[in-house]
Amino acid sequence: MSYSRTNEKAESTAQAIIQAIGHSEPSLRNLREWLMDNFGIKFIVTPTDLSNIPVCGLVYFDPKIKSYRVRVEQTDSTERQRYTVVHEIAHILRERELIYGFFDGDVQNPDLEERFCNRFAAAFLMPEKAFKQKWTSTSSNLLLKRYSIAQHFGVSKETVMYRALELGLS
Repeated sequence: MSYSRTNEKAESTAQAIIQAIGHSEPSLRNLREWLMDNFGIKFIVTPTDLSNIPVCGLVYFDPKIKSYRVRVEQTDSTERQRYTVVHEIAHILRERELIYGFFDGDVQNPDLEERFCNRFAAAFLMPEKAFKQKWTSTSSNLLLKRYSIAQHFGVSKETVMYRALELGLS
């Protein structure tokens, strides 16, 4: 599967889940409840010292508690931790091959796996329609725009800029 097709799959998966949840800008709590109610997927998020490994987060299934454990870097900002949690949830979704046809058959390619999870996290936390609307209705000053949008969606200013680039706005 190509890089662009992976991006399309991540966007469409996030949009389908947002639509199923029934909020135009769903929260992490909405996603957690939806996963539990529809698929019995539970996860526990724990801030952890991950400084000895080159990642911001990781996820694994713990059979003792019949739940996924999501570990996020404890020193990361709240915004970064939120993004990381949604990124790790995307790994769960791909692993479980749930609904919406997003399984692309290419789980052997770690670059595309990570690309899917990054794009899914951005698309879920900053849905395209809401993001574009906020982008066009916010100050033309780029610094103010980044700050305002980051505050609105609860993400970092850097994440806002990446999303704007992905959507051809910057």
